[in-house]
Amino acid sequence: MERRLNRRFPVDLEVQVTELATQGFSGKGRLADISNSGVRLSLSQPLTPRDIVRLELTDTLLFGHVVHSRPDGEGFSVGIEVQRVLIGGSDLSRLLQRLLEQTMPHILSGESNRGGEQDEREANARSSQPEAVVGGGEQESE
Repeated sequence: MERRLNRRFPVDLEVQVTELATQGFSGKGRLADISNSGVRLSLSQPLTPRDIVRLELTDTLLFGHVVHSRPDGEGFSVGIEVQRVLIGGSDLSRLLQRLLEQTMPHILSGESNRGGEQDEREANARSSQPEAVVGGGEQESE
């Protein structure tokens, strides 16, 4: 019986995962799905619940903590509660932003208005950096 309260949206994207507190794990995995409360990864190694992680997808970063890590076939299924998102300017990042807006509006609600001449100058000065900083978060519920 499915216990999940939030609908999952399947995806299949390569992601670089880094455990931040001890730098104990850094490696590639697959982003398997996105829901209102977080993301699910497929990894070759387990992570420990409460580990703080950074997920890199092209020029987009997601920060969160591990909620669960379970054996799944030859690897591990790892649930991450997302706390903060830095969205870049690539086409893939814009698509990811649209998906996150649908699935995690509470995470993206902190996004500021980017209009105005000063904002354009600042954006040009930071063209190699992520263009949006958004944050928030809720407790994971399964």
